[in-house]
Amino acid sequence: MHFTCRSFIGKSGSKSWCQYWENEPDDPLLFGQRGHLFGLVALESGADDAKLIGHRLINDLNQNYFQDSTASVSDQLKNTVTQVLAGLPPTTTIHSLVLVVVHRDRVFLQLNEGGSLAIIRHGAISEALRLPADAHWKQVSGQATPEDRLLLMTANFYQRLTWEKIKEIVTDASLSTIEENTLSILNSLDNPDLVGASLVELHQDEDLVVTPPPIPAPPLPVPKKKIILPKITIPKLTLPSLPKLPSRETPVFVESHQSPQVSRRQRLNLIVGFLLLVGLTLSIAVGFKKNKAAKAEAQYQKLQTTITKTLSDAFAIKNLNLDTAKQLGQQSEGLLNQMKALKTTTHQAEISQFQGQIQSLLTQTGGNDPTESSWYDTSLIVDHPQYSQIYFFNNVLYLVDTASGRIDELATGEKSTRLFSQGNGLKIITKLLLSNDKIYGVTATNIVAIDKAQTTPVLSLSAVTDAALWNGTLYLLDHTANTIDKVTPNNVGFGSPANWLKDNQKMPANPTSIAINGKVWVLSGDGTLTPFLRGVKDKYQPTQVIKATKAHNLVTGINTDLIAFLDDDSTIYVFKKDGQTVAKFSLDDKKISGLALDEGTNTIYALCSDEKIYKISI
Repeated sequence: MHFTCRSFIGKSGSKSWCQYWENEPDDPLLFGQRGHLFGLVALESGADDAKLIGHRLINDLNQNYFQDSTASVSDQLKNTVTQVLAGLPPTTTIHSLVLVVVHRDRVFLQLNEGGSLAIIRHGAISEALRLPADAHWKQVSGQATPEDRLLLMTANFYQRLTWEKIKEIVTDASLSTIEENTLSILNSLDNPDLVGASLVELHQDEDLVVTPPPIPAPPLPVPKKKIILPKITIPKLTLPSLPKLPSRETPVFVESHQSPQVSRRQRLNLIVGFLLLVGLTLSIAVGFKKNKAAKAEAQYQKLQTTITKTLSDAFAIKNLNLDTAKQLGQQSEGLLNQMKALKTTTHQAEISQFQGQIQSLLTQTGGNDPTESSWYDTSLIVDHPQYSQIYFFNNVLYLVDTASGRIDELATGEKSTRLFSQGNGLKIITKLLLSNDKIYGVTATNIVAIDKAQTTPVLSLSAVTDAALWNGTLYLLDHTANTIDKVTPNNVGFGSPANWLKDNQKMPANPTSIAINGKVWVLSGDGTLTPFLRGVKDKYQPTQVIKATKAHNLVTGINTDLIAFLDDDSTIYVFKKDGQTVAKFSLDDKKISGLALDEGTNTIYALCSDEKIYKISI
């Protein structure tokens, strides 16, 4: 299974801390034993070190749980929590510890010291686990169903929001609506200390998980054969005695001839000798071949161990350092080439598996071009196309050609096309804003409504760097004034722009692009991402810092935690909302004009200067 997660954490004091996390091992064998771990913790400390103790607690829980052992999932989870909690400082108080493990098609739930856990199935919510007043821990397990939602709650979250209010909020079908309503309530609380929750939605994988083949045992040593030639006994020939010669006076004539028996024995000896020579030659050849195969197998096993470790290290470090992961992937590729040179015929499946893992790693770290061939050639729409912008909405790609002033639709399913609009007013469009009702265009001085044959100004602008549309409301990025303006719709179009940022809120340096998926994300030219929620800068800690040179074209979606942007015109970066690094795609010599993100299939469509569209699966 795979998962969609939303966390709701209130602001903590210096002596208290609340945090949600999730983890799974990179080792597929260990993942098959232990599954995917989710956790929510709320604690207090007698000193100002609650955050440090909390991070140490999460690290110890991850390391101890994902150990290779013969214990069952439930026993491993119970033993891990008991061992880690016993090692906490005496001044630390655990208010809530909620743990969930999804293992294949089962889910294991455990509470310690406090907290609650609810399950939402088919729009109905029920309390799956709540700790009795006289108990310190409790564990249950059951069948996991795709599209189930699991709500992990601290004790303070359950008490402050109340069960009736929680049921009203989390049964909404839209995760974005749940997130917006919950965060709104958290921000309105006088003291949100130790108030936290997390919503996890389960999804069924399309492909079955392939269990890696077992590591073959090392070959048995080939014993050296001592070749013993059979002893050939050549029979002693006995010549018949000659008759006594008569005296010279009487001449005798003797005819020269051999015995037939002697001739047959000589031929037999020659045949036996030849057969022994052939047998000796074959024996030497077979022994040499076996010895060569044994050496190749030993070398293969050594390479197999090295590649396995190198790939494991690469996938572990990818979230922290893309360049190091790329170097490890290239080392693995060199080792794989040595493995292929052995020309072994018994390990082709494992070699193919290594090949796939290495290509995936290099593609996600910028080592390989992810586009083997184009997905669509826009010259099929119009002769000599000059499209420079691409957008995705409701399974349709919108292509903008400002040179000729036209917008075309391209359905991603059947690849059918349709002219949406054409006119001179489209030649100055810098960005499209798509909604279910209307399509708007951004120019240097106006926001215009676009229909089949014309563009109609609906809002005058003084300066705008980028714009985004969210639930009918416009958000305008102005890098000259270093602010974000909000423009609400009215019965004639839009009202007047108003500063959306709260007092004392500072914008990041050199903002270039804006996108919204529940939070307003601002992209800076150096690749820095800054989220804002309700006009206030929100927490965001990336796992690694990249050094972009010209970051722009930020894209995301309503129901996805993926965020992607373009650096210069050849590199695509993909991150998650929680700061994890997903991938870095480099398209070699292709110059990228624009990006579009299909959040339903986690697919990026890249429009390049060769007027072809390339499809990249994340």
